[in-house]
Amino acid sequence: MLREIAVEHMKKYLLLLLLASCALSEPATEPPIEGDAVLDPVEAEALADQAHEAEALTSEHVSALGADACRNTDITITNSYELDGLARPIRVHRVEFWSTSEGRWTSEDLSNTSMEYGATLTWWNEDLAHAENDRITHWRVYFEYAEYIPGPELLFWSTLYYMEINTADQTCAEDSNFEMTVD
Repeated sequence: MLREIAVEHMKKYLLLLLLASCALSEPATEPPIEGDAVLDPVEAEALADQAHEAEALTSEHVSALGADACRNTDITITNSYELDGLARPIRVHRVEFWSTSEGRWTSEDLSNTSMEYGATLTWWNEDLAHAENDRITHWRVYFEYAEYIPGPELLFWSTLYYMEINTADQTCAEDSNFEMTVD
């Protein structure tokens, strides 16, 4: 989402900057063609101010995302979770990944999505903060599992758990794919 906002602000910035620079440049030697928009210097100055505001907002959104984010990463999780001999649906909340390069865990929210037993789900185009070119060696999948009450077969969700999954050393680069199984 931050990426889309930053792109929109950048487009606005470039358009306003172009309009302002045209309006502030040397006066035209030829009269304007009928239908051309003509800006007076006050309007041109206002456009330049708006362009600088858009530039500041764009920089703010890009830095919030992190210049070293591992972009467009796909995270695929398969639910093979069983408890007490019963296959259980799970609800995935987030993942954390261990960056050997950074020496820390970093969290990525995944929209509290429910998964039936045996289902595989992919979260497309996630941007992993501070992970560009980092070695990722472990993942933690935070989830709740379905609890059943015998009799009327009522379903409710457990407290939040995580499962740590060791993965092959993988360097995070744009368009990386990470696959893991909760079992």
